[in-house]
Amino acid sequence: MMGEPQFFKKSATLLWVLLALGTLALVGYLDYITGPEIASSFFYLIPVAVAVWHTGKAFGIAISALSALVWLAADIMSGTQYSHMATTCWNGAIRLGFFLVVTILLFSLKRALENEQTLLRHDTVTTALNSRYFDEVLKDEIDRSKRYAHHFTLIYIGLDNFKKVNAVFGHKQGDSALWYCVATMAGILRRSDIIGRLGGDEFCCLLPETGFDAAAVAISRLLSALEKEMTMHKWPITFSVGALTFVKPPAQADDTIKLVDKLMCDVKRNGKNGVQHQLFGS
Repeated sequence: MMGEPQFFKKSATLLWVLLALGTLALVGYLDYITGPEIASSFFYLIPVAVAVWHTGKAFGIAISALSALVWLAADIMSGTQYSHMATTCWNGAIRLGFFLVVTILLFSLKRALENEQTLLRHDTVTTALNSRYFDEVLKDEIDRSKRYAHHFTLIYIGLDNFKKVNAVFGHKQGDSALWYCVATMAGILRRSDIIGRLGGDEFCCLLPETGFDAAAVAISRLLSALEKEMTMHKWPITFSVGALTFVKPPAQADDTIKLVDKLMCDVKRNGKNGVQHQLFGS
């Protein structure tokens, strides 16, 4: 399961590389057959833009250099005469500089858009998904579960005594505790599992394609790692956990969260620092 997304990502990157090279070859050929009377400089930006946007800055720079060479070759082969060789070199350098500027600007724009998307989807303190985007991911998983009849598990984790940490150690330490909780969970869970921050001191973990027994093992490992982390930092935090393994999920994503939230609240009412894990829809 974990190898598939990486495989598809590499395949998509290879396709974009081939598309950029193919487009550059086509533009260079058209530039050659139309000759110097028809300007083609704008069209060389197409393979440059494709390379930068879909493969990254390194290949964008390589395509920029190759575009400058192809443009120069098309000029020479189409019969363009320059008064001096220095003019040819100068034109090639100017074209390369132009493409490199476009490459850097496009790459910076893409990074800015990606950072904005990250801020919109992630909690700024812990880097976990925020509640809105977590709901979207959960809805997708519910749809996938219904379509393919896959089990999935939802784990709701509430931090006990978190207000005491803020009161005694300060809010900065409280934020650190939240961050370490997410970092610890991320280190235990699979890359395909999703962590969301749903409230001030409440988190939800979505484990796709995870049955009851596998979820029980994951919960045990999570709690062991979290308790060790809190002890190491001398934070008086324990964890109340509600978990459901869904065989047939409810129609609405909100209903799934309400169900595991209720289990977590039951644990808190019964003395905190415990787990309720049940099967749903069997």
